This record gives sequence, C-alpha cells and structure tokens, in this order.
Amino acid sequence: MHVPFRESKLTRILQDSFGGTAKTLLVATISPVACAVEETLSTLKFADRAKNVLQKIRVNEFQITNQRAMDKMQSEILFLKDLLKNKQSTKTTDPEITLKNRQIEDILSVNNEL
Repeated sequence: MHVPFRESKLTRILQDSFGGTAKTLLVATISPVACAVEETLSTLKFADRAKNVLQKIRVNEFQITNQRAMDKMQSEILFLKDLLKNKQSTKTTDPEITLKNRQIEDILSVNNEL
C-alpha cells in the first residue's frame, strides 16, 4: 500500500515509522488564532487522512537455516561476551564504550531468546 506523504521534512524523516512495523501515534496540533486557519485546516485534513491508514502487522523474525552462519554468530557472541567482561573489569566511563556495551548486552539478550 502506498501512502502519500505531505511535503515536509518531518513526514519524510518519519516515513519508515508510518509505513513500517512500528506502532505509530499521531498528534495533530492546531491553533485557535485566526491567522493560522490555513495551517489548522491543512493539519486537520492530514490527520483525517492519516487515521484511515491501515497496516498489516507482521513480526520481525529472522530464521537461520545455515549451520555455518549460526556457528559464526555463536563465535561472535562469545567474542563479544569476552570483550564485554574485559571492558567491565576496567570500569571505563567513556560514553561511546558504554553505548557499545549496552548494544552487546541487547544482542546477547536477543540471542538468549532464540
């Protein structure tokens, strides 16, 4: 289904959220002042069109059928676990490393769910 978007930077940035698997909430903000009537009407028309958009919801799943790929991913996870243990033992406060550690923990939790 093709959804036509308004020509604005915000809707272009959020285009994947509007048409993807994300749960999206739209808040239409309008103004009661007379000089903003055109913008208010435009916003209300857009909100009316947006509420009629229906999405087919699907679960993001990734099935691995190749044992070699699975083994490679398992070895990468072990490497990342070791890297994470070494980084935690040094108690670093570098924000970039902290972010990478969180990403590694997220990957590990997803792997444990598989």
